[in-house]
Amino acid sequence: MAVFFHLDRINRLQEGMELGLHEYDVWPPEFSGVISSFHPEGLTPHGYGFLCERQLDQSTFFELVLETVRRHLFPDRPSRFQCVFALESLEQAQAYRVLFPSPGWTGTIWRVEADDAFRANLALLDFRVPAIAILSNAHAYWRGEQGLSPAFWEVLLRPPVRVLGRADE
Repeated sequence: MAVFFHLDRINRLQEGMELGLHEYDVWPPEFSGVISSFHPEGLTPHGYGFLCERQLDQSTFFELVLETVRRHLFPDRPSRFQCVFALESLEQAQAYRVLFPSPGWTGTIWRVEADDAFRANLALLDFRVPAIAILSNAHAYWRGEQGLSPAFWEVLLRPPVRVLGRADE
């Protein structure tokens, strides 16, 4: 088991919690079958948010492209819709909080652990490039390679993920 650092932007974590997959009530109910056919084990809050709550924007579209590439070419990799995101060090988590701000909330950084982790270059998730670069970046991301972007590594943790304690006190 390795220890990582997770930025909790919505203030939902507590020491000792175990993060897992959940089944959600989907509206309209006709879409429930879509979720269960793609992710029968359930979703993390990240996955539910992107699939069921957000309107289609560039970020949501990019998540769908990543998931499509993963499902077709890298099915052994964990779905981003079923993972908890983390960084490898406290310094990286603090840098992430600054680089990707959330209006009105800086978030709390927690130490977390998981048995199953996949490391990928977050810098490859850039949709301000030509479509061919998006596909190339998605391939490099799922291969766990740096690609043509500077390295900013994130870790996708497959649940269960255990919350060990606050890291930024």
